[in-house]
Amino acid sequence: MTDALLEGEQAAMQQRQREIAAQMQRSEWLLAALAGVALCLSAWLAWRTTLSVSRPMRRVEAAAHRIAEGDYSTTVLVRGDDELGRVAQAINAMSAAVAAREAQIELLAYNDPLTGLPNRTRLRRMFQGASVQPLSVVLIDVARLGVVNEALGFDTGDALLACVAERLQAAILARSGTTVPVPARLAGGVLAVLWPGAPREALEPLREELDAALAVPALIHGHELDVQLVYGLAWRDAGTPSGIDELLRGAEAALAQAKHSRLPWAWHVPVNDAVRTRQLSLLSDLKAAAAGGELELWLQPKQCLRSGDILGMEGLVRWRHAQRGYVSPADFVPFAERAGHIGVITRAMLDAALARLTLWKAAQPRLSIAVNISALDLQDMGLVQQIQQRARHHGAPLANLRLEITESSVMQDADRVLPVLHALRGIGVKLSIDDFGTGYSSLAYLQRLPVDELKIDRSFVADADRSAEAQALLRTIVELGHSLAMCVTAEGIERPEEHALLQRLGCDMAQGYWISRPMDPQAAARYVAALDSRVLEAEPV
Repeated sequence: MTDALLEGEQAAMQQRQREIAAQMQRSEWLLAALAGVALCLSAWLAWRTTLSVSRPMRRVEAAAHRIAEGDYSTTVLVRGDDELGRVAQAINAMSAAVAAREAQIELLAYNDPLTGLPNRTRLRRMFQGASVQPLSVVLIDVARLGVVNEALGFDTGDALLACVAERLQAAILARSGTTVPVPARLAGGVLAVLWPGAPREALEPLREELDAALAVPALIHGHELDVQLVYGLAWRDAGTPSGIDELLRGAEAALAQAKHSRLPWAWHVPVNDAVRTRQLSLLSDLKAAAAGGELELWLQPKQCLRSGDILGMEGLVRWRHAQRGYVSPADFVPFAERAGHIGVITRAMLDAALARLTLWKAAQPRLSIAVNISALDLQDMGLVQQIQQRARHHGAPLANLRLEITESSVMQDADRVLPVLHALRGIGVKLSIDDFGTGYSSLAYLQRLPVDELKIDRSFVADADRSAEAQALLRTIVELGHSLAMCVTAEGIERPEEHALLQRLGCDMAQGYWISRPMDPQAAARYVAALDSRVLEAEPV
């Protein structure tokens, strides 16, 4: 019985062991399953976490690249208040700040801070290379702005310029049309209007329209200021290779010419590269030409209309270039004056005239020579001393030397020129007003000038015998000259009818092709030698 009981206990124990082993096996499977689930869950959570960070990070990275490329229009869309959200907010704030600063920098770089108008740099960006359509330019110079700055201060001058710019913008906005002119400010007191697509013939009406709107008195800081404007006009045809810079330079040249000639406006006359190169080459040769005797004094006789005698000559410059032959004065005189080299020509002509007068003083003591003097020459305070020194060197009679000046050269700086003219008169040199009536005929200044002769321009003489109005005008000029105790000389006589008319009107002297063409030095010497010395005993003019 004891054995049976023992066997039963053993069997029960073995059963229990099998049950425990089975239970342990189930537990192991459960633990393995739980571990697998946990691993999957961990992997899924890691994937979700990675997505939640990497996507916003990619958006942040893309936004940074856009900012680096200059695109500030989009923002980083990251919600939340965690570290990544705060980074996104900081990037958005930085983008907005950079955009604002760049807009301010661009405004300063491409717009004038005083008037708010586009500047030259912005005009280049707008129109550079745009040669598929015509382009017109009007430059507007606010004259006497420097005087306003000196007298009333720069604040007043700036306010005046801003006022004119505001009027300019308003005038352009009020216009109608398919194309709109673009206003701008270049430098100093110069404003500009660029009109794309406009034909050349539309530019002068635009200038008149702008002048009517701008050139009215302005009340600035309690001062009523006159607005005086000078204009320079330039135009470029469609397909022209010249860029905006060349067009603006042309308009600036026209503006400078208008100011130099004291005109309200002027057109730019294009000069091609070959002509400009030729002018520069001639200018570089000018001093050597004067020193080498290439600048010649040609002479054109002046006839007394009462007696028919030759009482004087006008000296005209001609250039006998060593390689190019004779060069027209039109090719180098205006360019030399603009470049400030006219004094080289003036000194050469004065020296040649004084030398010629020395040769004539024995046989033809009353024959005079006239030499043209430019505005720059008259502003040289040493001119009088130079003439005296050269006259003493040659032994020439200064009473037989005449200097011809234009009205515009006197009006350009009358207060500075008048003392020079009086000093020239004081040493015995006679003075003539050349091309009378073509410049600024100021009678108030004319009566102050120490002038002996009034020369009527060819434009008043040509075909005057065929027009009663022209004859009346000529008679008035002759009477004006005589009332001021001046000799009156008519230039450009080319027809006998013109010559006879001037005799009837009481004009004193005549000069022109009908009397004689200009002669080279050798021909002039023969002409003077052939003159009857008794004829030259006529009363001097």
